[in-house]
Amino acid sequence: MYQGLSNHQNDEKIPPLCRHCSKTWSGCKRRGDRGCYFSRYPIIYKEYKKFEQANNGYLVADIKIKDDTIRVINMQLWSMGIRVGRVVGQMKDNDYTDAKREGRGIIASLKKGFERHRDEIASISRVINNSPYPVILCGDFNETPYGLAYGTVRDRLKNSFEEAGKGFGFTLNRSPKWVRIDNQFFSKELDITSFKTHSEIPYSDHYPIFSSYKLKNKRQPSM
Repeated sequence: MYQGLSNHQNDEKIPPLCRHCSKTWSGCKRRGDRGCYFSRYPIIYKEYKKFEQANNGYLVADIKIKDDTIRVINMQLWSMGIRVGRVVGQMKDNDYTDAKREGRGIIASLKKGFERHRDEIASISRVINNSPYPVILCGDFNETPYGLAYGTVRDRLKNSFEEAGKGFGFTLNRSPKWVRIDNQFFSKELDITSFKTHSEIPYSDHYPIFSSYKLKNKRQPSM
């Protein structure tokens, strides 16, 4: 699954084993970004919701794998819009007036962002709770593991990095680098077999994270 896939990227870059595709525009027409899934297995149901007064949202895909089905949710929470590098640069230049102004802006952005996250993660939680299938939740949380959104999901699902990751798992490829804001979670019907943060791939301001899962049993959950 991908986030921020530009419409200028052609389909020749789609992995050859991914025969089934589910795409949706994020609503951010100026940038042309979209979230999408590519799957070698049939996508039997898909749904996209854009959060209120925002260009971010979530994409749901129910993927049929032989006799089983899993629900994969790809989401992006509201961006805090924080640029710590600006404050650092201003401090280095002894521009304390602008640094203070930027600092006040960061506090205001955090307040607004946490309020947004509260409402957005409530929508995500309903999708998780109402799922008839095992769930894998992936996406950009735009907050650290100490935030409300992370904690809310962590009460329902296991975190993939915590279960199978190594090191610190930092995912942000810009200042402040030492944070983990991109995550995968999975439900109890699944086992995780591997997890890796690919910090050697520099093409985005977020590092990609890869995981492998297997079903614990083969019984189809009841509808």
